[in-house]
Amino acid sequence: MKKLLTSLLSVLCLLLAWEGVARWVGNASLVPTLPALLGGVWALLGEPAFYIDVAVTLLRCLAGLAVAGAAAFGAGVAAARCPLVRTALQPVVVVLRSVPVISFILLALIWFSAEGLPAFIVIVTTFPLLYQGVVTALEGVDPRLAEVARVFGCGEVAVLTRVQLPAARGALADGAATALGFGWRAAIMGEALAQPLRGIGSGMKEAQAFLDVPELMAWTLVAIGTAYLLDGLLRLLARPRPVRKGLKGDARRQDFPLPATGTLEVSVAHVTKRYGDRTVLADRTFVFSNGEITCLRGASGRGKTTLLRLVAGLERPDAGVVTLPRGARVACSFQEDRLMPWLTAGQNVAFALGHRKRDRQLAADLCTRLLADVGLGDCAGKYPHELSGGQRQRVNVARALAARSEVLLLDEPLTGLDADTKRQVAQAILRWTGEYRPLVLWATHEDIPGTRQVQV
Repeated sequence: MKKLLTSLLSVLCLLLAWEGVARWVGNASLVPTLPALLGGVWALLGEPAFYIDVAVTLLRCLAGLAVAGAAAFGAGVAAARCPLVRTALQPVVVVLRSVPVISFILLALIWFSAEGLPAFIVIVTTFPLLYQGVVTALEGVDPRLAEVARVFGCGEVAVLTRVQLPAARGALADGAATALGFGWRAAIMGEALAQPLRGIGSGMKEAQAFLDVPELMAWTLVAIGTAYLLDGLLRLLARPRPVRKGLKGDARRQDFPLPATGTLEVSVAHVTKRYGDRTVLADRTFVFSNGEITCLRGASGRGKTTLLRLVAGLERPDAGVVTLPRGARVACSFQEDRLMPWLTAGQNVAFALGHRKRDRQLAADLCTRLLADVGLGDCAGKYPHELSGGQRQRVNVARALAARSEVLLLDEPLTGLDADTKRQVAQAILRWTGEYRPLVLWATHEDIPGTRQVQV
């Protein structure tokens, strides 16, 4: 409400300033008074042809934006993922951004009919803005969220649609709003110069030809008002809508299909991993199996997290080989919670099920039971920003367990929890992994009874 009142006050100040200038000039033919200006707008609103003109300009603008948007989205996604594509497209974008609009218009007057010129001008003026907006938005997404999706079995298309686009939604909307403003002005400018049969720009040109300043200013106000409404509509459509669906599952149900694990083995043979001049792992060899949970122990900086990332496939060794069972799925509870901000706690847990989430009721039951087991039975419908750090960490653990993968990686899953909660979460991990015996690598400083201790 406060923003609306501020906007209305700003518009009122502009109108009063206009009236002051009009009275100071004292020539209604040059600067019409506010009553004359509003009268011109009212006269336009009373003409049926006015609505046709506005609709035609809208169609030209939106058609151009649709073509430019589709091309910019495809090119932007490719450029954000491939530096070579970005380098190849950079000269094209620079040229389109640098050439004056009037140059495009003069060329388009030769190449296109009066009806097609405005849409062409919209395309060439908005493509660079939309392209850069897509590239900037995607590059601004936290890459750690994409890592989460890849660990849980998402391909590149799923990473884009399930993580990067939702995360970049606000930035993409801002870029689209900017392009819409430029495109709207470009469409009207093209109409004013090409003078097609219908359109706001044609109406402006006709009023200018007859020196009808009130009508010309009335058309200008209509153009501004329409642009303002379009911008508001776009931002309204782009606004994230909280959906607190929760997970209508029954925590008492036990009939969850479990994978048949059998005997599993992960081999880390003579692996070396460096970050710059710093060697984290030097010619290390390990063999892990699912006969018992393996706790990786060692001081901070000794390579526990790096070893887990190598097993997860998020890093490649500089030397040596990491071998996983053929077709084995991997799940990971990261040291940072890495929750998707636009998903509720329950939806974050269900994210781990991905394309394997075939039975929605069983999926809901599974996620509900997991959240209850880690002490978050009443938090399924809350978003990450509504949870404490410890609660987010428990959702992180529940998500990893929900995947029911053959290889489960736990990176300091008890960090930030009090003693009682640590016991509860540790018991939940031991209980769930005991049901189907995955291969578990657990990096921790804690003393976990009944586990195999390996020094890293």
